[in-house]
Amino acid sequence: MIIHNRSKLYSGEQIGTVIKARRQTLGLTQQDLADRLGCSQRWIWELEQGKESIYLRRLLRLCREMDIKLLAELDIEVGDNDG
Repeated sequence: MIIHNRSKLYSGEQIGTVIKARRQTLGLTQQDLADRLGCSQRWIWELEQGKESIYLRRLLRLCREMDIKLLAELDIEVGDNDG
C-alpha cells in the first residue's frame, strides 16, 4: 500500500526532514547524494539538520511575504499486514 503525504514547509528544519526521508527511501547515503549534486557530504548533513543558509532564509521569507506555499509530496510504501 502507498500512503500519499502532502505537507506544507515553513522552515529549514521541515525541508531538511523531507529531504532526509526521501534520501533514505531512495536508499542513498548522504555521500551518495552529495556526489550526485556535486557538493560536500557536510552540506547535505547541514541541510538535513535544518541549518538555514542565507539563501534558504531569504527564500522562506520571500515565500511568506508573497503567500507562496512550499509543498512536499511524498509517497510512502508500507508493508502488507496480512502476515
